[in-house]
Amino acid sequence: MADAKLTVALLPTHVSPHPMANPGYGKRAAPGQLRRTHHDFTHLPPREAAIAAYIDRLPDGTDISVKTLAKALPASSRSR
Repeated sequence: MADAKLTVALLPTHVSPHPMANPGYGKRAAPGQLRRTHHDFTHLPPREAAIAAYIDRLPDGTDISVKTLAKALPASSRSR
């Protein structure tokens, strides 16, 4: 969970923080959701598990549209 608390100051200069969505849109936490464990995404293929873990670590309100995720994720996690 430590990596979920990154701040902009800790990011390398070539990495920009994930963009926020317009108010009322974007990622939202599920009420009563349990804390993430190492086993949550093990049933997924590696690429899908990496994308799911990335999205899961993003704070509420971030833009998780397909176009934004394609720009933010490295090409190795997007291609087969």
